[in-house]
Amino acid sequence: MIASGQNAGPLAGVPFAVKNLFDVQGLPTRAGSKINRDLKPSARDATLIERMEAAGAVLVGALNMGEYAYDFTGENVHDGPSRNPHDVTRMTGGSSGAPAPRSAAPGAAGIGVGYQTARSGCRRRSAESSD
Repeated sequence: MIASGQNAGPLAGVPFAVKNLFDVQGLPTRAGSKINRDLKPSARDATLIERMEAAGAVLVGALNMGEYAYDFTGENVHDGPSRNPHDVTRMTGGSSGAPAPRSAAPGAAGIGVGYQTARSGCRRRSAESSD
């Protein structure tokens, strides 16, 4: 698009990732739960993903999350913890804990999309020790 002079959008080429609570076409929406492992892949993308891509952003994947978005630590007993990429001894905090470090890690997604449930998004990310 850019080479042909077309407007590629305000987020042209910016990589993004979403917590696995959003439907991603071709992937099962697990919501961090073990019982959702056998769900069929989503038939279409969530509206949020459609809009991000329409703005030029590039989806790079779905991320770990607390089970059913009800988590305050970033720990998932089925898939493992989300950790701070700069200090793996620290947890990320909250059910959207994986998008925060994915957007902060070197060479990773520029935007990490989460969703606040049960006020989990109000916790300070990566600030607490995992002990």
